[in-house]
Amino acid sequence: MYAQAPHAGYCNVRNDFRPPVGIVVPVLPPGYTTVWVGGFPYYYANDVYYSNAPAGGYVVANPPTEEVVAPGPAPVPQAAAPQPQAANWYYCESSKNYYPYVTECKEGWRQVPATPPQK
Repeated sequence: MYAQAPHAGYCNVRNDFRPPVGIVVPVLPPGYTTVWVGGFPYYYANDVYYSNAPAGGYVVANPPTEEVVAPGPAPVPQAAAPQPQAANWYYCESSKNYYPYVTECKEGWRQVPATPPQK
């Protein structure tokens, strides 16, 4: 693919750019598909996997290691104002810790119900 440069010449634009794992994007690329792995949704587009980011948006993820179960429903578009939701925590199996105590999780975050400390 070639793009016209400001000086009226042409430059080569590569289409093989892949965002690094861990970067958060506000929206998914057009034409993504949803796959369910281990009961959690992953979104796939252009050879890149995404998962829901703990603070909103989508985080670029490593390819899931479990077998893909089946296509799932599309994610609900994010509203301009956040909607009230049940409190959830995000747990990283490999580091045995929760977000935000760790900010990256190579296998993707596991959403778990928030449970207050026991008295």
